[in-house]
Amino acid sequence: MHWDGEQPQPRNALDTPSQCRHCRGMYKVQLVVRPRKGVRDPQGEAVEEALRGLGYDGLQVDCVGRYLALELEAQSEAAAKSLAEDMCKRLLVNPSLETYELTIESA
Repeated sequence: MHWDGEQPQPRNALDTPSQCRHCRGMYKVQLVVRPRKGVRDPQGEAVEEALRGLGYDGLQVDCVGRYLALELEAQSEAAAKSLAEDMCKRLLVNPSLETYELTIESA
């Protein structure tokens, strides 16, 4: 206790008893981002054109997207999914042009 009788405040979220490092687990997150249907995919068009230029006929590139793999520390799989979805909304995915799929599992 402090001299004034109050409990010390946690320095960060991991200092609180319900979020201690021992109570949290690591989760593997796999994110696949693709262009939305109907949105032009210039990378996909370039790959298709390059493959045809190399003599590969009879193909159509569906899309070219991104893959991201990371590990998150969270209290549960649901919490890890919530964190990953927040990252997608705030930075990783442009929702007007792209869609995404998340896969989450214990590390």
